[in-house]
Amino acid sequence: MSLFFSVMRFWRIAFILMLYLKTTVTAWSRDADAEHAIEQRRHARHTNNSHFKNNSRLMNSSSFDCNDTGDDIANDAVRHTDWHRVEMMDSNGLYWLEWWLKSKEIHFRVTVNTQGFIGLGFSRKTGRMSGADMVILWVDDRTGKANALDCYGSAVHHNVAPIQDDTQNYIVLNGFQNSTHTQVEFSREIETCDPYDLPLGSDTLKVLWSFGDTDPTHGNLKGHGKNRGHKSLHLMGPMFHKSHILSAASRHNQEIHKWDVTVQNVSIQSTMDTLYWCKILQAPTLVEKHHIIGYEALLSRNGYVTK
Repeated sequence: MSLFFSVMRFWRIAFILMLYLKTTVTAWSRDADAEHAIEQRRHARHTNNSHFKNNSRLMNSSSFDCNDTGDDIANDAVRHTDWHRVEMMDSNGLYWLEWWLKSKEIHFRVTVNTQGFIGLGFSRKTGRMSGADMVILWVDDRTGKANALDCYGSAVHHNVAPIQDDTQNYIVLNGFQNSTHTQVEFSREIETCDPYDLPLGSDTLKVLWSFGDTDPTHGNLKGHGKNRGHKSLHLMGPMFHKSHILSAASRHNQEIHKWDVTVQNVSIQSTMDTLYWCKILQAPTLVEKHHIIGYEALLSRNGYVTK
């Protein structure tokens, strides 16, 4: 992980690290009454949400409440609402995904190098179609009308075509195609309370992408072949761009320091939700007050750190 510091800010790095280490190593003791109260709250929460778990294969891993509004979910996940994210989903620039928030809704725009269908999906655990929440998009070759089909992947039968959802929660806003590309803009509520729609809350999701050469015909899809993949994305917040931080500091004549915090021989498996790893480090020697203004992950492949 890289940390970036700006001179003449508010907190000392050593003080921040001391607070973090103190928090992680402190063992809290609870008496029997406190433990009993905690168990009672857990039981009440389980009882209130049990009917959702019994009726949905997706909600087993979700902590949302359908009484919450999209605003509640969005506000819990992000402080800034005036932002616009753009991601290149594949390595060749053939599939571009944009999204932004509007009140209780999340808006998407896909631009793909195809005149056929476009697939977009969301999954918590894996990048596979099985059990995923999906939408199929296309622009009709005859009428020029943009379409969206709310679907989901079968949790029982793998490698089969998506199944049409009884409730269509994706709304087409605009779309067109030319001789090379198709673009569709659409929206859906952040939380639809549909058992086959994944809540797009504060968790990092596997975002699935695919596209094919032809439009869907009578609910059937020609295989996408190798034109598919997935990417881990956090949909509810703007992206931290190191270049923006550095350019802003340069405009204000501020010096930026970087500190790489790395650990060796730690493997991150695709099946892991969260990995906690503790290491005590000596902070850089700083003679003035500093403030952490950004961070980014350093992930390695075959033992080499990628920045």
